[in-house]
Amino acid sequence: MHEKLLHHKEQRVSLLSTRTYGNITNPPLLFLHGFLGCKEDFEPLAQKLSENYYCICIDIPGHGDSPWTEDPLQAIRKTLLSISSQKIAAVGYSLGGRILLQLQEKSPELFSCVCIFSSHMGVDTPSERFLRREKEQQWIYLLKTATIEQFLEQWYNQPLFNSLRNKKELFTKTIEKRKHQDTKSLLRIYEKFRLSEMEPITAFSKDTFFFYGQYDTAYKDLYLKKIQPTNLEEISESGHAVHLENPLECARKIKQALTSGKI
Repeated sequence: MHEKLLHHKEQRVSLLSTRTYGNITNPPLLFLHGFLGCKEDFEPLAQKLSENYYCICIDIPGHGDSPWTEDPLQAIRKTLLSISSQKIAAVGYSLGGRILLQLQEKSPELFSCVCIFSSHMGVDTPSERFLRREKEQQWIYLLKTATIEQFLEQWYNQPLFNSLRNKKELFTKTIEKRKHQDTKSLLRIYEKFRLSEMEPITAFSKDTFFFYGQYDTAYKDLYLKKIQPTNLEEISESGHAVHLENPLECARKIKQALTSGKI
């Protein structure tokens, strides 16, 4: 497994399914995907970074090969503790990033560095929460009543994913991977991590870095208001799904953050 970058190893750590890349003696680097995603989403990044890091890609509970659990944060925390006794660097996209921010807030001693891609930090005002809650109810209804194909069509028709849809081959491959997800499990984790119910996170360590796609104006505006410029970076030629659209630049920026403590 360690001789070539393309080699990987699949295993189940605690309850969660993982795929690892690189030499286990290298510093550990965790990857958490977003809603509807899977551990394979990070394969191009992990392959690139596995020269220097032991990359661990996890199926978060209710996704891929990881079963649902009533306490996803605890399941991921147990997985982290089983992987390494040292502090872990971590990368999270969208929902995976929100999970990391919540874990970091509860257990900062677990992490040496956190890289957040296209993740919200929490809704601030009651009016925003109300509007978000109404939208969430629509997605919840759809998860309860639609097929996975129907749900994917609606979800990826959001303006956030315009850039991804324009990359026809990549978009088709992404949708094909998503079709294997289970709507009942997706419903559980969507309800568990409703953004409208998330307590906003407003304080971040100096080793927490945020990244947004060049075409993702919504998250660019959000981050410019909330994040220090020294901890914020744009990923070129990509929208919301930066890790899929421009994995090589994401890998380069992650390595820069991990090695120099700045981006």
